[in-house]
Parts: sequence; C-alpha cells; structure tokens
Amino acid sequence: MWLIEKKALEKLQKFYDSDIKLSDEQLTAFGEIESSDSRIMTVDGEVANINVTGVLTNKPDFIAWLFGGGNTTYSEINSALAAAEKSKKISSVQMNIDSPGGSVSGLFDTIENMQSFSKPINSVVINQAASAAYGLASQSDSITASNKSSTVGSIGVAVDMHVSNDVISITSTKAPRKRPDAKTDEGVEVIREELDAIHDLFVEAIA
Repeated sequence: MWLIEKKALEKLQKFYDSDIKLSDEQLTAFGEIESSDSRIMTVDGEVANINVTGVLTNKPDFIAWLFGGGNTTYSEINSALAAAEKSKKISSVQMNIDSPGGSVSGLFDTIENMQSFSKPINSVVINQAASAAYGLASQSDSITASNKSSTVGSIGVAVDMHVSNDVISITSTKAPRKRPDAKTDEGVEVIREELDAIHDLFVEAIA
C-alpha cells in the first residue's frame, strides 16, 4: 500500500510488471543501499544532514532505486536519527527531502521516532515532499521550501488493484471480508474502509 504521488506510482508499477534483467554494475550499485546512517547522513558542524531522496520503502527496493529517482529506506532514516540522538556533538537535524512519497509499511514507526526525537528537526524541501515524504516533513519543527517550485502534500491513501477474471478467491465462512472483490461495490467498500483507517492515522500524525 502506498502514500505516493500518482505519476511516480504509475512509473514504478510499469516496471514492477515487466521482466527486468539486472546488470552486474546495477547489482553492485544497488548493493550499497543498507539499513545504516552512513549513506544518507552527513555532519556539518553541529548539524546532522539527513538526505531523504526518491521513493521511500521499508527495505531496499531495486525498482524504486532505478526508476523512482532513488530509494531511501525508513530503516536508514531511523538509523540516522538514532546516531544523531546519541551524538553529543550534534545539536540539531536538517532533513533534506526530495521524494514523491512511498510505502505505508515503515512510515508510522519512523514518524514515532521523529516525534520522540529530543533535538530540533528542520526539513528543507528540495523539489517535493509528497504523501509519505510530507508525513515525515510534518514532524519537523519547521519546513522550508528551497525554491519557488518546491511542492508539498497531498494527504491521502491509495491502492492500485489488478483485477483478473481468471482468479477466483474463496474465503472461509467466518471470514467473508478476507478477500474483498474489487469488481463489486461491496468489495470496494471493504477496501476503502482499510484505506480510510490508514488515512485517519496519517491525518492524526500530520496534525
């Protein structure tokens, strides 16, 4: 499930559905993405700069990295925050954000970590802080647009579902809502209830 700009999601989905072969060079470069603070955090005096770029995912994602303008994991952000919190030399954090958003999985844990962070956090929006990325920026003490075309928002949750007439889901008698049928009004309503629940959490976190 995604909190991401629609155009970015459509681009990613196109490549998720295709058969992509990876070159040795691509595999090597992608292998450098780890759940650590070293790749996304630099220190300038007493300020820790955490660079949040590309699609946000819970774990490293090759398609997001290659076709989504980069890939930052929530684990990396959490690791960077933990390192900045621990360091006596760091007095504040600046999050430099250029992201269309990303997955729901991992977002709210990262938001909770930002809420409990004891030092000031300031966010600078380089080009965009959309959807999930805006959720992160909203936890900062201040948000600054780096230029007149920088964009933030919006707030909302969406899911894209591929419907096939060749697949029939049958659930147990006591779990009729476990496999909602997106081809029916009843199924759409069940799916929307889940999206609304996540939307409420998202709005509460931003507020």
